Amino acid sequence: MRTYSPLATDEVKILLDELVGAALPDAYRRSMTQLGEAFGKSLNGTLSGIKHLLLICTNEDADFLARGVKDGIHSRKGPDVSVACFWNDRVKLEGKSDLQFELAPIVRKYVEPGESDAFLVVKSIISTGCVVRTNITELIQERNPSRVLIFAPVIFKGADNQLKDDFEPDIARRFEFFYFRRTPSGTTMARLFQALEATSTNASGSRPRNAVTCLN
Repeated sequence: MRTYSPLATDEVKILLDELVGAALPDAYRRSMTQLGEAFGKSLNGTLSGIKHLLLICTNEDADFLARGVKDGIHSRKGPDVSVACFWNDRVKLEGKSDLQFELAPIVRKYVEPGESDAFLVVKSIISTGCVVRTNITELIQERNPSRVLIFAPVIFKGADNQLKDDFEPDIARRFEFFYFRRTPSGTTMARLFQALEATSTNASGSRPRNAVTCLN
């Protein structure tokens, strides 16, 4: 059964329902941007004491979800925000006993220089955490943030614990998870995946343009 976090206002719930049924790219982009902005605005007290925040996203999320989050933070006069954007491939490997292993190698990245008191990792949906794990691992030793905030509008039940188990305790203890809806896999989530996949490309069918310019 799906559950909502205290962050999920009535407006957010409406946006989530619109996201599931988004048939056109523009509808998806609008809903994702507004969900990001709503979350960014909610972080006012949570970001207290943080001066330099590194916003980590994928290229698919940069134009919409991540941009909304950044705009929401700025509207509340939050900390300075720099950006790290990753282009990840997705590779599935077959293991013994029909087990599947998923990898998300980085094929390209854009990382703004500077200090980082904390990470804010945003992803449209977290199911296995493969992409999130890869991108955190790429920067965690170099930047050594005191806090790692991880946000997705929708997260699969158990995905947060699975992600923490993939890291050493000293790193996992820094993780703070935020979401609007937590849900098991099922029919509703299958439709959501279809909406995300169908609208993560632009009208021409290609991957989004270099979205980092929209975040600056």
